[in-house]
Amino acid sequence: MKIHVAVYYFLFALCVPFISNAQSSAYIFVKDTLPEAPFIRLEENCIFDSLNTLEPFYKKLQAVKSGADSVRKIVNVLHLGDSHIQAGFLSGQVMNRFQSDFGNAGRGLIVPLKLIKSNEPRDYAIRSSASWTGNRCIDRKNYPCPGIGGMAVATRDTSFSFNVATLSKTDSCNRFRSVTVFHHPGTSPLSVVPSGIGASCHFTQWPFASRIELDTLVCDVLLQGRSALGDTSIYYAMSLENGNSGILYHSSGINGSCYSHYAASDQVLNQTAALTPDLIILSLGTNEAFGKCEENDMYSQIDRVLNTLRVVHPGVAFLLTTPPECHRRIRRKGKKNYYYTYVPNTKVGKIAGIIRKYAIDKGIAYWDLFSISGGAGSAKSWMKYQLSARDKVHFNIEGYKLQGNLLYEAIIKGYDGYVGK
Repeated sequence: MKIHVAVYYFLFALCVPFISNAQSSAYIFVKDTLPEAPFIRLEENCIFDSLNTLEPFYKKLQAVKSGADSVRKIVNVLHLGDSHIQAGFLSGQVMNRFQSDFGNAGRGLIVPLKLIKSNEPRDYAIRSSASWTGNRCIDRKNYPCPGIGGMAVATRDTSFSFNVATLSKTDSCNRFRSVTVFHHPGTSPLSVVPSGIGASCHFTQWPFASRIELDTLVCDVLLQGRSALGDTSIYYAMSLENGNSGILYHSSGINGSCYSHYAASDQVLNQTAALTPDLIILSLGTNEAFGKCEENDMYSQIDRVLNTLRVVHPGVAFLLTTPPECHRRIRRKGKKNYYYTYVPNTKVGKIAGIIRKYAIDKGIAYWDLFSISGGAGSAKSWMKYQLSARDKVHFNIEGYKLQGNLLYEAIIKGYDGYVGK
């Protein structure tokens, strides 16, 4: 983005009073993190947090950054959402920026989405030759009940294995030393297939999670499971750590999900207790804009999700994000037959308004991507600058990286303000 530094300081100064009473220091714009996209409203790229609810999170970031002692310090971020998050490009960019600045504690949460023939982020792989059935929080099936990550996979095979690998091209493939496996409480824990790697396995304080400790850093590991004939083994997700101080950025998205799906999935939300997040980011709302969601109903669904998470994570900081505008496909009648065309989905603005209203009413921090990304009519701009996907609902890799950079820089503005106050 070709913006003179002095101009950027001026724009940021306009934004500061609306963020927090604590945020008064200037934020240095990181050059070349944003592509040429003049429709982006940089002056609005702020975290709105009138009650300074993110200060405990900023304090933990500061402690990790200082490295004052040799004790391992971890800051956990949990980012839940829909298909914009499932792809991993937006959340992956935020994770990379966080870990570059504050330290890499591991890949964090990974979900076996490809085992149910869905897309998953490109920086990890969970593969298995067993026969699996699956269920997501958006599906009408009751079994297997989805867990952390918004889904579950099940097998009746008596012997099976998972090959777990990180595929990052940097940081020595993002090696890991421990694997936390999330599974049904009645499912036996996994073990490491002998390959010269020493390992130990033990249950955590939660009956739905067991932890495998390795004696060396690895990029991939083969995990084996067994069950009695006729039994069903059910798994939800895994979390990878490397033993270092820094950021664990756990992200999970389910295509087609809404606040109502998470509100009806108590097990999904309850199992996040094992991640002990310091900040929970919720990025939902796009799918509500394609349905008949009434304002009162959506407000209530947001409240159900937040109330459940508050019980599971008392005192944790929350950050709500609004969805960017997208297109919807409509059917038109031509002279001879029907055809389809795309128009901006005006419902997205309404959904963004509901999320903003809830955040303001409840004193929760929010990031207004709808306005920052250009507001009403901006979907055409994202297309013009080749940042949208072909379906005109999602974005391409560069579009998601742009959004990830904006989110990270908005958070860091708040952090810099806290450190400098």
